[in-house]
Amino acid sequence: MKNRFSDILPFDSSRVELPSTKDDYINASFVKNLGHSCPSFIITQAPLPSTYADFWIMVLEKQIELVICLLADSQMSGEIYWAVSKNEDLVIGRVKVSLQSCNIRSYWVERIMSVTDGKVTRVVVHLQFTAWPQRWFPESPGPLLCLVSETLSLWSAQGRCRASVVVHCDSGAGRSGCFVVAAAFVAELQSSNAAARLPDPVVVTAAVARQRKNPLRDRDHLKFVYQCLLYYAQDMLMKRGILASKSTFDEKRTKQKSHTRHPSEDFLLNSLKEPSQFNMEERRASDASSTGSLKPNDSDPLSQIDPLWPIKRYS
Repeated sequence: MKNRFSDILPFDSSRVELPSTKDDYINASFVKNLGHSCPSFIITQAPLPSTYADFWIMVLEKQIELVICLLADSQMSGEIYWAVSKNEDLVIGRVKVSLQSCNIRSYWVERIMSVTDGKVTRVVVHLQFTAWPQRWFPESPGPLLCLVSETLSLWSAQGRCRASVVVHCDSGAGRSGCFVVAAAFVAELQSSNAAARLPDPVVVTAAVARQRKNPLRDRDHLKFVYQCLLYYAQDMLMKRGILASKSTFDEKRTKQKSHTRHPSEDFLLNSLKEPSQFNMEERRASDASSTGSLKPNDSDPLSQIDPLWPIKRYS
């Protein structure tokens, strides 16, 4: 058995092939062309004990230098596919994996590994994200966005010979899809060629879905992607002085501290409520009493961008 789940299989048009193995099969998909500044990805499932060798052969054959694991140790059911100690290599068939260094960060563990099949040797950076809870989503998009930024930075440092970035969760759908979609729009927003408007997560998700089955498992995953987009975009506006508040995302990257409150989260949650949950007359009265007139509301990010937003929001 080479598939964890029977309903998550790679498309023939985008599956990764391993010519040096008996059946050339691995449950992994190329995901490309998500933007000029975005890496190409290989989305795969967490390796099974029977596919450890296939996973590392894929790393060698596709010249991979960066692997993103979105599962903590406790979420992997003991199926650790890398060397856990410098004094003990992991040998699977003709492949040997050695641990060179291990650094524990606030939101992930960074490992530097050496992988060889006796003919080819590669040094691989392995980032294991540890801030995604077992049964739900991270409280804040900040930690995942920190990992996305670190990934893009490491990928950019590869220079001209930039290989695909391997991303996996348990099934290769859900968490992996969230990460890839988030990386695509962060790369676009960081690019000097970025468009004036925000990337559309639905469009990016559709592009991923044409190459990997069910990248976002349900609407909750899509909602979390929107939270990531709003969080990152708002912090960019803060950094550029368009919004009054200071940039919290840069603080998170430098201090590596988590927080559970962010203006973009409140904005998103309010925007997702049903219209029946709001009394529009009460909101008009509240805005009028707090501002004295139709002035921009400081608690609403859009009011600081568009002076006419208080009028448009009720039209």
